[in-house]
Amino acid sequence: MEYTNEDVGNIVHLEHVNLQVPDQTLATLFYIVGMDFTCRFDRCK
Repeated sequence: MEYTNEDVGNIVHLEHVNLQVPDQTLATLFYIVGMDFTCRFDRCK
């Protein structure tokens, strides 16, 4: 199997991360706009 197509650096598996941030609005903006993540509709208000 050729692994070059699946190269993600040193990340093996990243399923869930808990973070504490002082400004939830700024953090949400960063993750949605800056990193192009999605938000669960019931938590993204």
